[in-house]
Amino acid sequence: MERIGIYCSIFQPPRMDRLAKASEAAKRLGLNRLILLPLPGRKDPGAPELCQQMEMLRMAAKTVDSCTVTTEAAGLAEAAVRIETECPGGKLFLLTEPWDEDKIEPLSAHWHRQVLPQDEEVPQEQLRRLAAFRCARPLLPAAIADYIEENRLYGFSDEYRHLSMDRLEQVVVSLLKPNRVAHVLGCRDTAVKLAKRWGANEVDASRAGILHDITKALDGPLQLTLCRGYGILLDAFFTQNPKTLHALTGSLVADRVFGENPAVVEAIRHHTTGKADMNLLEKIIYVADYMEPNRDFSGVEKLRQLAFEDIDEALKLGLTMTMDMLRRENRQISNESLEALAWLQRSK
Repeated sequence: MERIGIYCSIFQPPRMDRLAKASEAAKRLGLNRLILLPLPGRKDPGAPELCQQMEMLRMAAKTVDSCTVTTEAAGLAEAAVRIETECPGGKLFLLTEPWDEDKIEPLSAHWHRQVLPQDEEVPQEQLRRLAAFRCARPLLPAAIADYIEENRLYGFSDEYRHLSMDRLEQVVVSLLKPNRVAHVLGCRDTAVKLAKRWGANEVDASRAGILHDITKALDGPLQLTLCRGYGILLDAFFTQNPKTLHALTGSLVADRVFGENPAVVEAIRHHTTGKADMNLLEKIIYVADYMEPNRDFSGVEKLRQLAFEDIDEALKLGLTMTMDMLRRENRQISNESLEALAWLQRSK
C-alpha cells in the first residue's frame, strides 16, 4: 500500500526548521512520497511570485531525504482529489502546522490529518525582516538563501541605500510592527523640530529619527542572531540584556543596509543609553525618542518644555528618570548611561 503525504504550509520562505519537521513526520509515518504544497501568504513587498515560490520549494524538496519529495502548485482540494484518483486504496496523510489550521479546507475521509509539533520557531514575518537585514542565512537552506539574495526577495535589496525621505519612510514602516509606527514618525518629527531649535542638521535628524527603531520588532534572541550575522562581539551587558540591543543593531542596519552617514548611525547607536561626550544630534535623537507626542508618563511635560529651553538639562532629566525606573525594577543600568550622566554633571 502506497503511503502519501501532503505537507501544506505557508512556505514564505521554506525554512530549515519546518523542513526538518516534515522529514521527521515522513519517517514516522513511513511515507513513500511527500508533496510540498504552499498555502497563500500575505503579499508583502518583495514577496515572491508563485513561480519563484515553487522554485524555492523544489530546492527545499532536496533537503528532505526520508522519501520521494515533489512539489505541487494546485489548490489543496484539487491536489487531494487527484491523488485519491491516482492511488486508490493508498494511505493518505495531510501534514499541517498549528498556525495554519484555520487556513486548511476540509478534505474527504480518506485523509488522516497530522498536526506537526508546535515548537518555538522564528515567525515568518520575523524571518522576512531578517532577510531584509541580510541576516536570515542561519535559518534557511543555503540554496534558498542564495536564491533570495539573487532575486532580491523579502526586502533583500541594494536599493535601500541613500533613499529619499518619502521612500525611506515607506520601507521603514513596512519593517516595523504596526503599533510602533506612530512612535517612530513622532520621533522623526520631534527630532526635526529640535534640530531647527538648536541648529543641528535637519536632514540627519529626520533620517536618524525615522530609522532609530528599525530593528525594534526583533525580539531579544533575534537581536543576538543579527549581531552574529554581522560578526559583532557583544559585552556582558548586552548578552545579559538583549532587549536593549535594538539601538546597536539599528545602527548596524542603518549603516550596512541603508547606507546612512556616520552622524546618523552614531545617533541611532546611542539613542537608548546615551554616552559621554554626546554631540548635538545624539542628544536630539535621545530626547526626541523620550518625549515625542505619543509618550505619556509622569514628567514628560517637563521634559518637553526643557527640550526647547536647555537640551542638556532635558537629556540629564531623561537619563535620570530612566535610571530611577531601572533601579525600581531591579534592572541593570548600562555603564554608558552612568558615564553620560556623570559627563553632563561635570560639564555643568
